[in-house]
Parts: sequence; C-alpha cells; structure tokens
Amino acid sequence: MLRTAPGLHHGNITSRPKTGEGIRHCEAGAGNEGTDVINGGMVLFGSSTQKSGEEWYRFPDGEGYRIQDGFEIVARMHYLNPTDLPLTVSPTYEWFTIDEATLVHELGPFLWMYNKFQIPPRATQTVSADCFLPNDHPSHIVTMLPHMHALGRALTGSYIGGPLDGQRFLDSQGYNPDDGVLVQYEPPVDLTNVDGVRFECTWQNTFDKTIVEGVGDNEMCMVFGYAWPVTKAYTLVAEPSNCIMFPTPPPPS
Repeated sequence: MLRTAPGLHHGNITSRPKTGEGIRHCEAGAGNEGTDVINGGMVLFGSSTQKSGEEWYRFPDGEGYRIQDGFEIVARMHYLNPTDLPLTVSPTYEWFTIDEATLVHELGPFLWMYNKFQIPPRATQTVSADCFLPNDHPSHIVTMLPHMHALGRALTGSYIGGPLDGQRFLDSQGYNPDDGVLVQYEPPVDLTNVDGVRFECTWQNTFDKTIVEGVGDNEMCMVFGYAWPVTKAYTLVAEPSNCIMFPTPPPPS
C-alpha cells in the first residue's frame, strides 16, 4: 500500500542483490530498475502518475511475488510539483507477506513501452503496436498500471487472434491523479489462446511545440504489471513499425 500527498510523480521500488548496510542514499539517476530485475530482483511497487492519497495492490488469494534472501530494497522516487507553491512529499509504503505454503501462483513483473513517438503541436496523436507472443505463452495478467503524463487521454490493450480477437482487456484514460489508473484482474487476463496483443496510446497536445518521449512537459507510453507463471511475464518494447516481446528474466531458483 502507498500513502502519499500531491507531488509524487511515481515511485519505483525494487529489490536487488545487497550492496551495503543500513539505510543510505543509492546511486543518482533512474533507469536501473531493469538491471535489478535481470540480476534476480523484483519490482515491489509502481504507482499511478501524480497519485495523491492511497493506492493498493490486492493480489488474489494464493498469489504473490518473492524477495530473495540477501537482497536489499531500493526506492527510486520521481517527484514533480505542477503547482506554483512549495510541496512537502513524504510517501510511505507498506507490504504484507503470505505463508509460502499458501503460494499457488508466483508473480513476475513486466513492462510494456512505446518509444520514439512525436506529438505535433496542438494535435491529437495515437500510436499503436502489434506485438506477437512466442509459441509457448500461457501468460495470465493480474495487474496493469498505465504510465502517461498530463497530456495522456487513452491507453488500451486488446487481443490479436484467438476467440477474443479485437476485444479490449485494457481501456484506460491513462492519466488520473485523483483516482489512479491501476487495473486489477480477477480472473486474470488469459493470453494462452491468442497470437499477441495490440498496445495503443493517445495524447492531446495542448502546447505550441512538438512533444516527444521524455520528462517534464514531454510524455510516456508505458504499462507496468504482474503476471503468472513467473517465467511468462512478457515485457515488450515497441516503436514505429516494430515490436519486440520477450519473457522477463525469472528470479534464480
């Protein structure tokens, strides 16, 4: 669970192999979350953009993720004050454990992202990617968390192929600081009998300048989530006319 006042853009909380003792400042900058996961770590929490108040992840009974022995927790916090007044932001996080004997489905993290887009001045722009799954892909999505900035108007996901071809399993406005945009599924989104997924982001550019992928006034097109089995949590990286999908590296056994 997250509790926060306004000003938290989002926080990325991960685990990674231990690098020291006690509470301390970690390395400057961002973008190392993927390295943490590759090295056997886990994403412990991601929050809605500019969320204020409380946000919960509630996994179905018997589902959870694993933190390895000998690992540390890393908090990479992104703050953005959209007001003209100073803000004090002090987010707090709380986690709840389960008995390992009750674990039915171990969850793995995944990230979908669309890169290299441009949004012309004063224009509405949609980018779309068709991403095809490997042949053996019994993946079940438990949560999806869109990440867009203030120009975001929609972020959708739909099935390609199979009996649900064309149907949406994600239909989000993409940005909502008041209510958040975390979507939790029970039953899960079942990708077993589909060929792939279609991933789309829509923005409305209210500026007299071109908006690109980035921070500040610029935009993003991402979805973070959890899926099972842990070895079938598929990350995708898309850009115009291309999409690469691959399983997130599983933690060491």
